[in-house]
Amino acid sequence: MKITFFVFCFTFISCHSFDYSSVKEQVNRIENIFYVNDSNPKHSLDLFLPSGKKSFPLVIFIHGGFWRNQDKTYLRAFTGLYHNIGIALAKKGIGCIITNYRLFPEAKLDGQLNDIASVIEWANKNSLKYGFEDVYLMGHSAGGHLAIMHSIQKPNTVKGIIALSPILDIAHMRENKEDDFNRELTIPMFGADTNEYSKSSPITYLDNKSLDTLYLFGEKDYAFAIDQSKMLMEKLTKSKAKGEVKIIPSYDHADMVLQINKEGDRIIPLVQSYILRMRK
Repeated sequence: MKITFFVFCFTFISCHSFDYSSVKEQVNRIENIFYVNDSNPKHSLDLFLPSGKKSFPLVIFIHGGFWRNQDKTYLRAFTGLYHNIGIALAKKGIGCIITNYRLFPEAKLDGQLNDIASVIEWANKNSLKYGFEDVYLMGHSAGGHLAIMHSIQKPNTVKGIIALSPILDIAHMRENKEDDFNRELTIPMFGADTNEYSKSSPITYLDNKSLDTLYLFGEKDYAFAIDQSKMLMEKLTKSKAKGEVKIIPSYDHADMVLQINKEGDRIIPLVQSYILRMRK
C-alpha cells in the first residue's frame, strides 16, 4: 500500500493552507532552479533566502517518503509542506534549499546520493551569488537517512547534519515492515541479502570520527523509529561519536515536519541552536 502518513492531515483542522504573502518582506523565494543541466523535474530545487542579509548559513532539506514518494511541492497547497521549512529557517536568518531528487525506481541509493551531492555542488558554485556560507543537510525519515549517508561518504562537504526521524538500520526496518513493503521497496532498493544491509545503514558507521549530528525523533514516532532511536543512543555512547538525540514530546512521525512554522513549533528552535553551536 502506497498511502503515506500525511494523508490523515486532510481530516484535521491543525493543517493550514500555504500562504507566502505574509512573509514576502522577510523571505525571498526562488522556485524551480535546476541543479543539474537537464530537464528532469527531480533535478530542481526551491530556494529561500533571508531578506536583507548578505551572508548566512544554508540548510539543504531532503524530503522523506521511503525513497519512492513525495517531492518538494508535496501537499503544499493544503499544509504549506515543505515550503514552511524554508520560510521558518529564512525568518531566522538561515537560507534554505528544498530539493527534489530522483526517486525509486528511477534511482536507487547511489543515484539518490549523487543527486544530493549535486545539490551541494550547485550551492558551492552559487555561494557568492546568494551569500551561502557553511552548508548543513537536514532530512526527514528517508531524507534523514540520505543526509547521514552523504556525510559518511563525503564528510568534508557539509558542516553538520540535522536528521528528523531518520531511518538508521535497513535490516531492522525490514524486520518491522509489511511483506508487501519489503517486496516492493526494501528488496529491490537495498537487495535481498540482509547481511549486506549494514552497508546502507547509517548506524553501522558511527564512530568518534562521525560528523556531529542532531537527531530528532517524535515521542509518538513509528515504533521502529523509536526502537532505532534507542539503538542510536546506545551506539553513540559506546562509539563516543559526536551527536545529540532529542525526543520531541507529543510529536508523531508526520509532526516532525507538519508542525514546522506553526505556533509552538519545537523543531526550528533546536535547528537554530544547533547551527549556532556548530558555527562557534
